Amino acid sequence: MFDRPFSTEIVVEVERLSVAKQELDEDDADVFAYKIPQGQDFVDVSECIRQLVILQEPVAPVKNPDEDFIFVSNNQPDEGSEEAKPLDPRWEKLKALKSKMENRS
Repeated sequence: MFDRPFSTEIVVEVERLSVAKQELDEDDADVFAYKIPQGQDFVDVSECIRQLVILQEPVAPVKNPDEDFIFVSNNQPDEGSEEAKPLDPRWEKLKALKSKMENRS
Protein backbone atom coordinates (compact mmCIF):
# COMPACT_ATOMS: atom_id res chain seq x y z
CA MET A 1 0.00 0.00 0.00
CA PHE A 2 1.21 3.48 -0.81
CA ASP A 3 -0.38 6.89 -0.73
CA ARG A 4 0.87 9.02 -3.60
CA PRO A 5 -1.25 10.69 -6.26
CA PHE A 6 -0.32 10.06 -9.88
CA SER A 7 -1.76 10.42 -13.33
CA THR A 8 -1.08 8.25 -16.33
CA GLU A 9 -2.37 7.75 -19.82
CA ILE A 10 -4.08 4.56 -20.88
CA VAL A 11 -4.58 3.40 -24.45
CA VAL A 12 -7.09 0.59 -24.97
CA GLU A 13 -7.95 -0.94 -28.33
CA VAL A 14 -10.95 -3.23 -28.54
CA GLU A 15 -11.64 -5.58 -31.42
CA ARG A 16 -14.72 -7.77 -31.75
CA LEU A 17 -13.82 -11.20 -33.08
CA SER A 18 -15.03 -14.76 -32.97
CA VAL A 19 -13.39 -15.59 -29.65
CA ALA A 20 -14.90 -17.53 -26.76
CA LYS A 21 -14.00 -14.97 -24.07
CA GLN A 22 -12.21 -11.65 -23.62
CA GLU A 23 -8.47 -11.86 -24.32
CA LEU A 24 -5.69 -9.35 -23.66
CA ASP A 25 -3.06 -9.16 -26.40
CA GLU A 26 0.26 -8.25 -24.78
CA ASP A 27 2.34 -7.73 -27.96
CA ASP A 28 2.53 -3.93 -27.59
CA ALA A 29 3.65 -2.62 -24.19
CA ASP A 30 2.11 0.84 -24.77
CA VAL A 31 -1.35 -0.30 -25.89
CA PHE A 32 -3.77 -2.63 -24.14
CA ALA A 33 -5.39 -4.51 -27.04
CA TYR A 34 -8.45 -6.58 -26.20
CA LYS A 35 -10.24 -9.12 -28.31
CA ILE A 36 -13.83 -9.63 -27.20
CA PRO A 37 -16.64 -11.90 -28.38
CA GLN A 38 -19.16 -10.48 -30.89
CA GLY A 39 -22.03 -10.46 -28.38
CA GLN A 40 -20.13 -8.89 -25.46
CA ASP A 41 -21.19 -5.30 -24.74
CA PHE A 42 -18.51 -4.38 -22.15
CA VAL A 43 -14.75 -4.58 -21.68
CA ASP A 44 -13.15 -5.44 -18.34
CA VAL A 45 -10.11 -3.14 -18.06
CA SER A 46 -9.24 -4.07 -14.47
CA GLU A 47 -6.01 -5.81 -15.61
CA CYS A 48 -4.89 -2.60 -17.37
CA ILE A 49 -5.53 -0.55 -14.26
CA ARG A 50 -3.77 -3.10 -12.02
CA GLN A 51 -0.65 -3.02 -14.22
CA LEU A 52 -0.58 0.78 -14.40
CA VAL A 53 -0.90 1.12 -10.62
CA ILE A 54 1.85 -1.45 -10.03
CA LEU A 55 4.15 0.48 -12.38
CA GLN A 56 3.53 3.69 -10.40
CA GLU A 57 4.29 2.11 -7.03
CA PRO A 58 7.56 3.45 -5.65
CA VAL A 59 10.39 0.93 -5.30
CA ALA A 60 11.41 2.40 -1.95
CA PRO A 61 8.62 4.55 -0.51
CA VAL A 62 9.66 7.78 1.14
CA LYS A 63 8.33 8.81 4.50
CA ASN A 64 7.00 12.16 3.30
CA PRO A 65 7.27 12.81 -0.46
CA ASP A 66 6.40 16.51 0.01
CA GLU A 67 9.59 17.23 1.98
CA ASP A 68 13.01 17.70 0.39
CA PHE A 69 15.35 14.75 0.76
CA ILE A 70 18.23 15.38 3.17
CA PHE A 71 21.11 12.94 2.99
CA VAL A 72 22.57 12.19 6.41
CA SER A 73 25.81 10.28 6.43
CA ASN A 74 27.00 8.32 9.44
CA ASN A 75 30.51 9.12 8.28
CA GLN A 76 30.27 12.79 9.22
CA PRO A 77 31.99 13.85 12.43
CA ASP A 78 29.77 14.51 15.42
CA GLU A 79 29.89 17.86 17.14
CA GLY A 80 31.96 16.47 20.01
CA SER A 81 34.33 14.25 18.04
CA GLU A 82 37.20 15.39 15.83
CA GLU A 83 37.25 12.52 13.36
CA ALA A 84 34.53 10.45 11.70
CA LYS A 85 34.48 6.69 12.09
CA PRO A 86 34.12 4.74 8.83
CA LEU A 87 30.81 3.02 8.26
CA ASP A 88 32.45 -0.27 7.38
CA PRO A 89 36.17 -1.15 7.54
CA ARG A 90 35.85 -2.92 4.18
CA TRP A 91 35.46 0.48 2.49
CA GLU A 92 39.00 1.42 3.49
CA LYS A 93 40.29 -1.84 1.98
CA LEU A 94 38.35 -1.19 -1.23
CA LYS A 95 39.72 2.34 -1.44
CA ALA A 96 43.26 1.01 -0.97
CA LEU A 97 42.67 -1.60 -3.70
CA LYS A 98 41.30 1.05 -6.07
CA SER A 99 44.31 3.27 -5.41
CA LYS A 100 46.66 0.33 -6.03
CA MET A 101 44.90 -0.53 -9.31
CA GLU A 102 45.04 3.09 -10.52
CA ASN A 103 48.78 3.32 -9.75
CA ARG A 104 49.56 0.13 -11.75
CA SER A 105 48.62 1.67 -15.07
